[in-house]
Amino acid sequence: MKGMESTVMRMTRRQLAGALLAGAAVAQTQPADTDATASAPATPEAELQAAKEQNRHTAESLAKVAIPMATEPAVHFTA
Repeated sequence: MKGMESTVMRMTRRQLAGALLAGAAVAQTQPADTDATASAPATPEAELQAAKEQNRHTAESLAKVAIPMATEPAVHFTA
């Protein structure tokens, strides 16, 4: 079609890593209205569950970041 151009977003691996880390950092920050007196989990099981929840939330946040198909992987495996 005439007049319609496809734009490709160019991004280096360092820029991509910075964007992903910034997104993860924002996702891990707590809202200002949370209770500041909340303590760490009392039992190892509760601590493990809290870590799993945090990892799940981080994974969901990272999944929301769109990565262009033209982005090169950091490592090339050859046989």
